[in-house]
Amino acid sequence: MDIEPRLLLSSIPRGQPSPVALALSRSSTLRFIRTNLPPKWDPSLLIASENPGLKRIVLTTSRVSSGSDGITPKVVDVPVASLVAQTDLHPWLLEAQKHHRLMGLIVAP
Repeated sequence: MDIEPRLLLSSIPRGQPSPVALALSRSSTLRFIRTNLPPKWDPSLLIASENPGLKRIVLTTSRVSSGSDGITPKVVDVPVASLVAQTDLHPWLLEAQKHHRLMGLIVAP
């Protein structure tokens, strides 16, 4: 399931978690999440990772490519090796590595 980052990461007032993250954590059919790598720590993917049926989280990034159609944005998966290399540098990954299940889902094949 591709998740629009602004829906997943938008929390409601008073620090409550995203309703989308809560729904994902309870979905009995969810097996796969694909969404943008958050720029800073947000617990939404941690909450969604509590779903026992979830098998994998794929983090993406936006790239710009140019071709005969002009300049177009493209969403690409961030390779696991790149994520592992960034764990001490990226604010979201720095916190995410403290959560074993979340990181396990991110590096799952």
